[in-house]
Amino acid sequence: MASIHNAPRVLVVEDNQDTRELLAYALERDGYRVSEADSFAGGLRALREGVDLVISDFWLGDGDGLEMVARARQEGLLAGKPVIVWTAHHNLRAPEPILVLQKPLGTDDLLAAVRRLLSEGDVPSGPRSGVRGADRGAAPQRS
Repeated sequence: MASIHNAPRVLVVEDNQDTRELLAYALERDGYRVSEADSFAGGLRALREGVDLVISDFWLGDGDGLEMVARARQEGLLAGKPVIVWTAHHNLRAPEPILVLQKPLGTDDLLAAVRRLLSEGDVPSGPRSGVRGADRGAAPQRS
């Protein structure tokens, strides 16, 4: 990426501070501008500032990531923007177009998904699954 000022802005919504900081650090090292939020309400506030991609945990202290995305879409804050929701739940179904990735998930796998979604504009459709623990190191796959 040529300049940090032109780099895509990624919003990380995660209520666990250590995880949120780790993701923000990995994304910044990969050249992205990062905004952080620790809750459903904080995520909505941050979305109003404009983002290119959202990464949200499913379980947030004051709501869930899918509800936050639905509300943001209703408010026109995410039109055409890719969204990644990550969760420990193996059978989470999400409305289109949201990429659901399963924990545990390595930062390399998450960064690969971010790069793909931003560079190709590849917003997934159909049922999705993410990387399971035994598959670490492999690129996230849609099924």
